[in-house]
Amino acid sequence: MKANNPFSIIISSLLFFFIFLTTSLPANTSPAPKGFVSDTGYDFGVVHEGEKVRHPFIIKNNGSAPLVIIDGKTD
Repeated sequence: MKANNPFSIIISSLLFFFIFLTTSLPANTSPAPKGFVSDTGYDFGVVHEGEKVRHPFIIKNNGSAPLVIIDGKTD
């Protein structure tokens, strides 16, 4: 098979561009929030009916865009 075969040139070119694009494109650099919670659980022990308990959970934004918390639920 000759090296200047049109089919092999097309395949080689496509392979080159695929490899070039997948290795040289930068990662997604758009600003994005990244929520971080260091304490993901807390044991309140025995809680009697009607008793109110509280524990603060600190949520930190390690991202580069505002972190908006729309809703929160407990398990």
